[in-house]
Amino acid sequence: MNKKILSLIIAIVGIGLIAYAAIGMRHDEVSDGQRFKETYEALNDQSDIQLSLSADNPIKFIDVNQAYEIITTGTGAIYFGFPQCPWCRTAVPVMFDAAQTTGLQTLYYFNPRDYRDGDNETFAKLMEVLTPYLTLDDDNNPRIFVPDVFFVKDGQILSNHLGTIDSALYPLEPEVYQQLKDIYVAGMKQVMGN
Repeated sequence: MNKKILSLIIAIVGIGLIAYAAIGMRHDEVSDGQRFKETYEALNDQSDIQLSLSADNPIKFIDVNQAYEIITTGTGAIYFGFPQCPWCRTAVPVMFDAAQTTGLQTLYYFNPRDYRDGDNETFAKLMEVLTPYLTLDDDNNPRIFVPDVFFVKDGQILSNHLGTIDSALYPLEPEVYQQLKDIYVAGMKQVMGN
């Protein structure tokens, strides 16, 4: 009887370890595109702007150190935003369309919300570099408002675009959608050297 119980316990523990490993492997296998899709779509029930995004999108999550590095020495398009922002939710599908049009493979994503009210040395340095491109808040301090997309080549900010067009929200009129897409396409082409 003890051998049967011991065998059963070993089998249960073994199955548990296999299940745990499979869940862990699935987590490791989730792409940034999938993670972004899940993060933004998770708020559909809390927003008037319902998103249905492809997991096959160009998003690559970056942290504050990577954002600073790209802005100061790198090349790329960086989308500053967060999922609760209605203008971000409006702009994201347009960004993805522009990336597909231009062939941009990577759209870096940085959520400044976790840093902008804190005391992070790298974020302070990032703010210092971005200040000429930022809007002032009610206290006359530069602030990263979102969505803001920066287009950078070899550590030089070529351009950026804040907001949508005239703060338009979803659904965008076709001509407004096209205006916003044209802005993103132009910036992405600069980054890509086209």
